[in-house]
Amino acid sequence: KKATGQCGRHPAIELLLQANDKVRGMADNVNKMVRDAESRVKMLEVHERLRGACASLITPSRRFVLEAEVAVSRPKTSRGGGAGARAGEACARGTPKEHKLLLFSDL
Repeated sequence: KKATGQCGRHPAIELLLQANDKVRGMADNVNKMVRDAESRVKMLEVHERLRGACASLITPSRRFVLEAEVAVSRPKTSRGGGAGARAGEACARGTPKEHKLLLFSDL
């Protein structure tokens, strides 16, 4: 038979709950450290891809958050191309252009 205390509870329930809380807290800390390390690695990868174009990209407090493809389009205007329009500009309006979005914790 299982040894239980009053009300059918395990006699060491309080110690088990405390141990569970400590293990959960340690796991949370380890997970945070892993995320921080992954963010630092990603920051270095982005810096390398930019070939140092942004010298101040890497700072101690900056963290990488997200990288995404976005489509940006210029609004269509009611004016025609006219004589002042640059070559190809009239057809480019309203056409989405793909960009890479890099989001950091403080930029």
